[in-house]
Amino acid sequence: AAVNVDRLFAGDFEFDGIPAADTLLMPLIDVPAGFGRYCSVRDAVTGTYGLLPAGAADDPCASLIGSNPNNRIERAGLYDQSGGNWVAGVCSGGYISTFGGNGAAAMNQSFAASTGRTQCIFTNFPNAMPIFSRPYDGAHVGITQAFNHDPYLIPLDVSEFGQPQGTYDACFIDQRGRRRSVGNPNANPSTCTEDGSGVNEPAVDIPVTGTRFAVAMATGRVTMAVPRHVPVFTPAGTDPYQREVFIRHQVGAGRYAEVFSTYYAHMQDTAVRRGQNVVAGTVLGRIGTTGASSGEHLHLSVHRNRNLTYRGAFEFNFSGGNRMDRDGSVSSIDPWGWQAPEGADPWGWRFRVHPGGDTLRNDAGSFSTNLWRSGEAPTID
Repeated sequence: AAVNVDRLFAGDFEFDGIPAADTLLMPLIDVPAGFGRYCSVRDAVTGTYGLLPAGAADDPCASLIGSNPNNRIERAGLYDQSGGNWVAGVCSGGYISTFGGNGAAAMNQSFAASTGRTQCIFTNFPNAMPIFSRPYDGAHVGITQAFNHDPYLIPLDVSEFGQPQGTYDACFIDQRGRRRSVGNPNANPSTCTEDGSGVNEPAVDIPVTGTRFAVAMATGRVTMAVPRHVPVFTPAGTDPYQREVFIRHQVGAGRYAEVFSTYYAHMQDTAVRRGQNVVAGTVLGRIGTTGASSGEHLHLSVHRNRNLTYRGAFEFNFSGGNRMDRDGSVSSIDPWGWQAPEGADPWGWRFRVHPGGDTLRNDAGSFSTNLWRSGEAPTID
């Protein structure tokens, strides 16, 4: 039976950090077949650096540290040994490079292009990592609003993604590299000011309604399950307590694990509590329209907690229950992946400095990865 929660409990908030091994046994998702491990290290004193892709059972970080004990691990994660990967290289002097290719090709290209530079850090992003099932029970629903890649409102030219210029403003780019601004197609293309329609968010709104349930997309641990009080953003006549759940997911164990969080909002109630372990299909709550919602739907966003382009890690701070999803734009990714005809995902590398001067939101971005298992992805427009 669902646990109906009508007020905030301090115990329902938890700092979403990677727990100490002796305090929590985090349920793990098996690493999909065909993935290897990579390591990026840097000697902060001399400026030298190293990058090493390896096999699924190898320890490339140990090899790089063994060659230079002063090396510090900057990134350690997974890459598709035969499929597509994107690699971001960041060096001193403001240098940023992006390369795509199959297997270790992108890492090799990125490393070669950094010759003569110093203090370089490399992050790999697989094009696909099939770990997620659909976020609702039952059959698939109608067309879902696409994720918007630019909540920072920086103008982008869609022609660099192989798309024709269109009637939508360039402040909102979808996973196909198209100009998109659902709700107000021409907010203000010259200044990229917010249009107030709520579409400048790195998330999707899934049109699932009726007696349906939001469910966990994969094995993980609930890090928050509360009714967040958002009266300022709630339409008249709607329950201002927005029922929402955060779940942390870890793919693999140890230093090469990839860690993600999923966020589900606007439910009628919450059927799980903080600290609870879940599996794919665990009921989280009934679909509803609570809080900042104009009708029944499931709001879904996905966040990368480790191995971002400019940050080694990003953690939510749930204290006070404020701005959790918007602050999370720093770590948001599109779980449908980057599908444009050409060009690199701008969300992965364009947003190093927040244009509004909000330094807490600097160093944002992570290349998007298709995280859906076969046949489990909701249809997007």
